[in-house]
Amino acid sequence: MTGSAWVHTLTAMADDKLYMAFNQATQQWPQVNWSRRDYAVHVKEIREMGSKPSHLVDLYLAGAAGHRMDPAWEAIQQDIGPAVQRILTRQPLADLTIEDLWGETVMNLMDNDDTRPCLTDGSMAARIVRYHGLVKLINYCVTIAQRVAIQRHRKRKPALASDVDAAFERSQSPSHTPLQELQQTELIETMTNLLAQAYASLSAEQQFLLTMIYCHGMKQKEAGKLIGLSEFTANRRVKSAIKLLRSTLDCPELAGHIQISPQLWNAVWQAAWPDTDQQILSKPYRTRRQR
Repeated sequence: MTGSAWVHTLTAMADDKLYMAFNQATQQWPQVNWSRRDYAVHVKEIREMGSKPSHLVDLYLAGAAGHRMDPAWEAIQQDIGPAVQRILTRQPLADLTIEDLWGETVMNLMDNDDTRPCLTDGSMAARIVRYHGLVKLINYCVTIAQRVAIQRHRKRKPALASDVDAAFERSQSPSHTPLQELQQTELIETMTNLLAQAYASLSAEQQFLLTMIYCHGMKQKEAGKLIGLSEFTANRRVKSAIKLLRSTLDCPELAGHIQISPQLWNAVWQAAWPDTDQQILSKPYRTRRQR
C-alpha cells in the first residue's frame, strides 16, 4: 500500500469513528441539534492542536456547550451534573456544599474563553470548549470542580506563622551580587526549558496524573481513578514520568552550573544541613555521566 493510500485509509477510519460518534450523540441528546459539519470542524481543530480525542461522544456535547448552545448546557445539567456531584461527595469541598460547588464549576465552564477567536455570531466561546475529549466529560468536570474548591480554600487560608517567619528569614539573607543573580537566572531558565520539554514528552495520562497529584494535592489512587486507571497502573505511569523528569536533570547542559554556596544561606537553611552536606553541596554539580 502506498503512502497516500495509507493516509487515505487512516482518514476514512477517523471519519467512520466521527460519524458513529455523531450518530450516538444525536440519539442521546437530540435536543442539542448541533450540525454534523460544525461538530466535525470542532474535532478537526482539536486534532490540529495535537490532541487525540478518544471520547468523541462527550466531545459533541462539550463542543456544543462551548459554542453557546443552551440545550447542550441543559443536557450537561441533567446528565453530567448528578454523576459529578456523586463523585464530589468523596472530595474536599472547601466551605461549599456539593450543589454550590457544582454551580461554581458550571459558571467556570461557562466563562468566556479568550484563547479562541469569536464565534460566527460575534460572541466568545465558553471555556468548556477547552475540553479535548482525552478523558470522560464527567471526569473533566470533576477536575474543574476540584480546582475551584482548591482555589477557594487557598483564598480563605490565613497566612501561617511559619510562613511569616520564613519570609522574615529570607529578608535577612545576604543579597546576591549581580553576577550571582545572572547565574541563578540562567540556571532557572535552563532547568525550566528542560523540564518543559520533558513534561511535553509525557503522555496525556502522565501529565494529568502529575498535575493532579503534585499541583492539586490529590492522592495517586484518586487521580488514577478519574481517568479510569487502576491503582497499579497509575503508580506505574507516575513512576515512569518521574523517572523521565529525573533523567532530564541528569544531563550535560546542567553540568557545572549548579552551585549552592552556604555563605548565601540564611540561618534557617544552614541549620537544616550538617557541615558535611554543606561541603558536598557547595561543590559544582556533576552528572552521572561525568562520574
